[in-house]
Amino acid sequence: MRTATIYNYLVEAALIGSVLILLGLVLRPLCRRIVGSRVLCLAWLLIVLRLLVPLALPNPAMNALKPTLSQDPGIRPMADQVRTRVEDTARDLYWKTLDHADPDTPAAALMLRIMYAAGNGRLSRQLMGVYAIGAALSAAWMFWQNIAFRRRMNRRCTGSLSPEQQAAYEAQCVQRKLRPLQVHFVQDLPGSCRMGRQVYLPAGAPQELLPAMLLRETSHRYLTLHAILRNVCCVVHWFNPLVWFAAHLSRMDLELACDERAVAPMDEPQRKAYARLMLSARDVRRARPGLTVAASCCTLAASMQKLRINRVLHMQPVRRWAIAAYAVGCVLLGLMMFSTDVQTSLANLPHLEQKSIRPREVIATQEDAQHFAQAFLTLEGIGADLAEQPAYIAQTSAGWLVEWYETQGAPPILLSFTAEGSVLSYLNPVHNTDKLHPLATPITHGSLEGQPWCTFLAEFTRLHMPECFAAYEAMEIVRNGRLDGEQFIIVHLLSAEKLPLWEVAVQVAPEGRILSFASVQ
Repeated sequence: MRTATIYNYLVEAALIGSVLILLGLVLRPLCRRIVGSRVLCLAWLLIVLRLLVPLALPNPAMNALKPTLSQDPGIRPMADQVRTRVEDTARDLYWKTLDHADPDTPAAALMLRIMYAAGNGRLSRQLMGVYAIGAALSAAWMFWQNIAFRRRMNRRCTGSLSPEQQAAYEAQCVQRKLRPLQVHFVQDLPGSCRMGRQVYLPAGAPQELLPAMLLRETSHRYLTLHAILRNVCCVVHWFNPLVWFAAHLSRMDLELACDERAVAPMDEPQRKAYARLMLSARDVRRARPGLTVAASCCTLAASMQKLRINRVLHMQPVRRWAIAAYAVGCVLLGLMMFSTDVQTSLANLPHLEQKSIRPREVIATQEDAQHFAQAFLTLEGIGADLAEQPAYIAQTSAGWLVEWYETQGAPPILLSFTAEGSVLSYLNPVHNTDKLHPLATPITHGSLEGQPWCTFLAEFTRLHMPECFAAYEAMEIVRNGRLDGEQFIIVHLLSAEKLPLWEVAVQVAPEGRILSFASVQ
């Protein structure tokens, strides 16, 4: 696997993921108010997908984002822009350093080294080594945190539920359609928590709060899965502080979603009893499960505890229209956030019907010539809609010449063909291909993108230009470029001596069609 593959993914995921996290911070309070914390967790799943899934969908807008002078087609536009900006910054700092110091100074040498390393890809390979070390250390630290927390809970365990308490707990689970868990009392635990199939309760907890504690921890869903995804995101993006902050916030939202699920069927007295559980939990930061521990957390910071209690006591009904709009927005945003790859011109490759438009009889009248010309213009490989434009038809020594004028004063669109219906030349001068800007990823006759276009032209000439098809021996894409958001290739049809016989201008994006087909002799 090339370093560019990982580099593409990390840059795109870090940039777009950071934007999504910042957007979530702004919309989070509003979304919680109208859709609730349980639905809000879907937004975090969307961010997880962007951070972890290396998917890149084609997007025409990315074609313009890719640096023009890029030499590596394997690097996608966003990653290539970052590489280019680093290279340009190092170059600017290098020249500024030369204004005040000798070229042999360490600062100038460092800037020069970064500039060349960014240009030839060596810098990305070196950074990949640093990244791998950081990810490995982060994963090892998280693994140790989980083992240490479970050992601490088992070491401080003082007992389990009495038979009466166990029977009441199982009856509560049957009533709420929950699966009972193993319950242990732990000394010096500030509040209840759950890890896997184990529930840990503070030793000496008031008897009247035990049902609420057990209900809360048993109501947790996807706790372990959430912790795994959260930790994997932090390992993969250990260098991004926004990802760590988002992991903390998503954990808080998971706790609030658990509270909503637990108190949904409760009446007011039961909700007040559940709220007392929140007030009884001591906020002991050192005893609280860490961010990377796959355990629930009943004790939160004072501001979050206040929010939890308010949500428990004043549950607001969610709005179905808001949930539907929220889901649609997440789907659309999901499609947009993965649209980071360039769109090749092959998506615009015309489809040719395997039959010629040449008439069965000789084209003898102007009416026959006009019908043939209109049939040619409607070919998918031409795509020129001139049905409403008046045509000027003249008979020539070679056959027929048809002219259209789209606007007054503009050069005419020309089509010449023989009396047997073989096209000799076609010229659509509306698009000026003389001043093309180079493409970031050039289209050549030997590339995976250029070969299908050459095949299309060969088939087109076979069907509609048999004399031309029989005369040329090879094709070559001599120029390619873009102009005002459109992309073009210029193709020469060569003789056996490699001399150009015809020149073809083809628009390959945003649509594929032949613009001109003229002899160069």
